[in-house]
Amino acid sequence: MNTSQKLTLFFNDSDGNPQVDNGLYRRDLDSETAPLLDDDGNAMWVIGRGKHAHIVFSSIAVSRCHAYLRCWAVESRSVWQIKHDLNARNPSWKDNRDGVIRLPDQWLNIHDYDQFWFATPENGFICTTSPNDTMQCESETDVLDDGPPTVNETMEREIAEAQANQIQIDNLWEGIYYALKEIPNTRLAIYAIATIATIIAVEWIRSQGN
Repeated sequence: MNTSQKLTLFFNDSDGNPQVDNGLYRRDLDSETAPLLDDDGNAMWVIGRGKHAHIVFSSIAVSRCHAYLRCWAVESRSVWQIKHDLNARNPSWKDNRDGVIRLPDQWLNIHDYDQFWFATPENGFICTTSPNDTMQCESETDVLDDGPPTVNETMEREIAEAQANQIQIDNLWEGIYYALKEIPNTRLAIYAIATIATIIAVEWIRSQGN
């Protein structure tokens, strides 16, 4: 457990590996400048894909509001915590090198070099309250030399489902694009409006399920 009011995130690359030696993948969080406060006045950040998210992942597999991160002020110290949003479409995961677990929808204390990802490994980060000057992890062999995070059977199945959903959406958009190209210009506006209305309706129905 940590007691710092600052937390550094090193985001994963497209292969799901945290880039602890690349400043472009680094973000520093400070409880004094948090964009949001919870009901108890604790600094909080929303993790997700939506416009209201503060830690943003663009993947369609990530829900608009997928998880929360906060700095909990308890007595004379601060404890960083994270929890999954119960309404998120896909799960969130934690890997502390003792194994991969599914992130609960209750606040979980964060320890230095815990790694989290949301839906799929590339949508994640590793965190620490004490980054060194070279932005390397405290022990490189603990994080970098072990390769990608371990994946259990449950996680592998759910990742595959999330990726399949994204492929279906991509194929839908591609089909709509080529279909519209074949429509005469005089009918294009009508078909475009109908298509947009259908997409909005589908997205709204899916959001009710999230």
